[in-house]
Amino acid sequence: MINIDSLIFISALLFLVLFKAQFARNSAFFDDGLSLKNSLPVRGLAAICVIFAHTGVIPFWKHGYMFVGLFFFFSGYGLIKNVISKPRYLDSFLFHRFPSIIVPYYTMNIVYIVVLFFIGGFKPPSELLIKSFFIPFLKNGLFITSAWYVVVLCLLYAFFYFSFKKNKFSVAFFLTTIGIAVYCAFCKYVEKNIIWYGTTPCFLTGILYSRYENQVKIWVKRYYPFVILCSLALFIVFAFTNIQTHINRFIFRQIYTNLFISVIILSLYKIKIGNTVSAFLGKISYELYLIHTLFVLLLNQSFVNVHYGNSVHCLQWNNHIGFVTSTILMSIGIAFVINKLNKKILNKLK
Repeated sequence: MINIDSLIFISALLFLVLFKAQFARNSAFFDDGLSLKNSLPVRGLAAICVIFAHTGVIPFWKHGYMFVGLFFFFSGYGLIKNVISKPRYLDSFLFHRFPSIIVPYYTMNIVYIVVLFFIGGFKPPSELLIKSFFIPFLKNGLFITSAWYVVVLCLLYAFFYFSFKKNKFSVAFFLTTIGIAVYCAFCKYVEKNIIWYGTTPCFLTGILYSRYENQVKIWVKRYYPFVILCSLALFIVFAFTNIQTHINRFIFRQIYTNLFISVIILSLYKIKIGNTVSAFLGKISYELYLIHTLFVLLLNQSFVNVHYGNSVHCLQWNNHIGFVTSTILMSIGIAFVINKLNKKILNKLK
């Protein structure tokens, strides 16, 4: 439900998007709209939106997964761009890409354990620690609930590497698609929560769009007003109607999330987010995504419940402006520190 607190945060979000933004006028376009530099602020704002979803301050909670789908899209998009621009990119992929997502996961686990021990006196059982550090995919294996994203991203990277290492694009894309399809079917079979697989196909969307972006842009530029209006209209229809009740949940998430991604892509060809705050949030977006749950739990009524499937379970959201603001600011501060620490560790490993 929209209230005064929600309106304040929505206004702040719009301010971060529009402040110092550049606009392509008339028929002009930003051809580098999806470059790393321009997409980084979007990732930062998406991480903030995930916090909004998890605190309930803005009614994103029903569709907060679309922001995670956006992360998957940019991952697939970026990998193909690197493969195209760097002929030997995949030769060192396993030794450079995987540590960049695994190291932050381990440091965050340690931070959670230390903080919860000294503040809440929580002593995690050895079984949970072993699962969380070595086999997090198992049932009740995550110490950090939101870290399912890390586990899935590692799996997607593995699919990508073994598919694209020695195969042409068409064959590699087909193999990656099969891998993701098998993974989704397996999750469904073992009754994993849909968050574990509901937006993973967006990784394929990113790969496909990256490969054929130049061809698509020619068509988009020619019919831009029509394309953006149709995408936006369909996205609004899916967001504010009960159409979800008539469609399979998994199928609905694919349609809805890809419509959201389409709106973002089309917007980035016309708008460049130019403020340093959004860029800064983008640089720490990964750590911000992982750490925020800790402060959501500490600043709300929470309790330890190992059998729930993670270390702590939030009993009741408190979405007042003070609590949400504190969650965001504290998360940003710690994420920045851990980001610096992770960079030093990764440099040592290199």
